[in-house]
Amino acid sequence: MEDASEQKTIISSLAYHWSEADRAVIQFPKSRGLEYSRTFTNGGTASMGRLALLPLEILHNIVRELDFESLGAMRCLNTRSKDIVGKLPAYRDIATFAHNALRALSATGLLSKYSAKCLYSVLCQDRCFGCIGFGSFLFLPTGRRYCFSCIETNPEMVVVSTSTAAALFGLADKALRQIVVVTTVSGDYGIYQKTHRRRIQIVSRQEATKLGILIHGSEEEMERAVTLGIHRGNVLGDNDQPRKVVNGSIPQRPGANDDTLPFMACTPFPYLDVQRRRINKGVCCRGCEYNWYRRDEDFPRGYNISQNLFRNLNKIISEDEFLVHFENCRSAKMLWDEYILKRKELSESVRSTIFRT
Repeated sequence: MEDASEQKTIISSLAYHWSEADRAVIQFPKSRGLEYSRTFTNGGTASMGRLALLPLEILHNIVRELDFESLGAMRCLNTRSKDIVGKLPAYRDIATFAHNALRALSATGLLSKYSAKCLYSVLCQDRCFGCIGFGSFLFLPTGRRYCFSCIETNPEMVVVSTSTAAALFGLADKALRQIVVVTTVSGDYGIYQKTHRRRIQIVSRQEATKLGILIHGSEEEMERAVTLGIHRGNVLGDNDQPRKVVNGSIPQRPGANDDTLPFMACTPFPYLDVQRRRINKGVCCRGCEYNWYRRDEDFPRGYNISQNLFRNLNKIISEDEFLVHFENCRSAKMLWDEYILKRKELSESVRSTIFRT
């Protein structure tokens, strides 16, 4: 096994961060975090009341249950409260390492939805909720970590507009407020950068389905309500009359049948290795990139491997996983032996030559 210095060189020379994936979701260039927003302005002389008498450890156990909007307000009370929040590991580390995610939560109207404890728990574990891979994105409707592949293919990641959810599951606006509603951010989304100028409200289809079944009592009752064009706002009680919708047809716009909607509900979310105090955004392999661009020259005609090669090209893994992958990737080993060990830099121009000719 390589020593620490050699491992660092292997990662820096043969692993790269797939920036196009970050640009496919909610991303703020040169994000400065929330410290500069009015919500997080310092100052104030208000009293903390009896909370000020508690030891810091107990205070931290209390305030970590707060969401970031509340923590921002608490910081503004006085110097002591600012210090208490600033020393809270969950606040400190998320504000330092995942400030883009905080801005995404703020821009989508979700800064008050998740506690610091919840987000910190996600920050400190690296596995995708939908598979066993490395997850480098936060899915805003559920606050869970997912990988790029799951954003594209996992049914759990399907999102729909609130109007579509209302029609599909017989839900009134009152009901939809019981799940997380994301207000989209204008921008370009997906690998092919589809432009969305209009802001709409979207929800997780899976969460809306669960809510519909809960409110209607069963899947059969939900389907009956949808057929009749009935929208319910809560569990039907003695004094609660369902609302009949005049036009029960499912709206097709905005947000229907749009494969970029899941990207509009995600934001980059790094992994924090607490023990080593090291942030990890995930990396891809130059050797697998080489395989993809050289597939027609280096692999026999008729050998159907394009799908696997493309999957490997876009597979994001942790740095520790990359070191294991390197030992088994022949192309990465070749690049190491023929270029890195011979002190030949794999610059973009060099890669353009050896990868594509």
